[in-house]
Amino acid sequence: LGIIAFEKAFHGRTLLPLSCTQTNPLHKVDMPATDMIIRTSFPANKYPLNAINQANNEKLEYECLEQTRSLIQTSSKDIVALIVEPIQAEGGDNHCSAQFFKKLRKLCADNEILFIVDEVQTGCAATGKFWAHEYWNLTAEDGGCPDIVTFAKKMCAAGFYYKNELCVDEAYRIFNTWCGDPVRLLQCQVVLDVIKQNNLLDVVNECGAFLQARLKEIESSTGGRISNVRGQGTFIAFDCASTQHRNKLIALLRKNGVHLGGCGERSVRLRPALIFETKHATIFIDALQQSLKELD
Repeated sequence: LGIIAFEKAFHGRTLLPLSCTQTNPLHKVDMPATDMIIRTSFPANKYPLNAINQANNEKLEYECLEQTRSLIQTSSKDIVALIVEPIQAEGGDNHCSAQFFKKLRKLCADNEILFIVDEVQTGCAATGKFWAHEYWNLTAEDGGCPDIVTFAKKMCAAGFYYKNELCVDEAYRIFNTWCGDPVRLLQCQVVLDVIKQNNLLDVVNECGAFLQARLKEIESSTGGRISNVRGQGTFIAFDCASTQHRNKLIALLRKNGVHLGGCGERSVRLRPALIFETKHATIFIDALQQSLKELD
């Protein structure tokens, strides 16, 4: 059997998810792996994802889809699933167009391959929709909604949901030592209730638009200190000139009261809480501008 996974993907720390992962090699030291994984390319799109870069990005996405199609047709393995992140987070906050994902979903449907969407990082409202794959507007013509969706982090519970036809009849085939862990389900229900009651999707979209606008102002006024501002909701990232500059900027931001992290080779990623508002974003922008001044 074979599973298709993308270069620069991150899917987790247990056997199969870690085998699907291709980011920091340290994640795999002294860990067992499987030979089931078939690796394919993820488009290295240029930003912004608009008309300026449309021709270049459409070409890259087409090439990656054709590579995946070729792997399906020529692999000696019986490919049963493909797993993909809506935004490659650990790999560098890498984005693709909705059309890329629609065609990828159709490719899986046409070849009876399970389409697994890893929403561990993007799920639970961070991108401005509850699930990031909602942005794709998948239809029956595309092959329908994902077959399996994984989630964790902000959900306060780790798990997955799937189409009814994948439900097994035999008990204990899908199980773990926690027996469903009902306490986590109660926590998850509280999270969902708070998101609805406090209209946190609106908060995320308002704050995300404000953050991206201010970051793009900084991008245009700092001579390349930061670049490629991108994101959905408050799931935002930008690039620095080099890995060294990125690491130094993160250290300066922490000194100035902001805790955040890097991803990919030279990206800084923002992962604020859903209650992060524009008043908090203003504090962050001030700290970022101060940190950039100290970067020399």
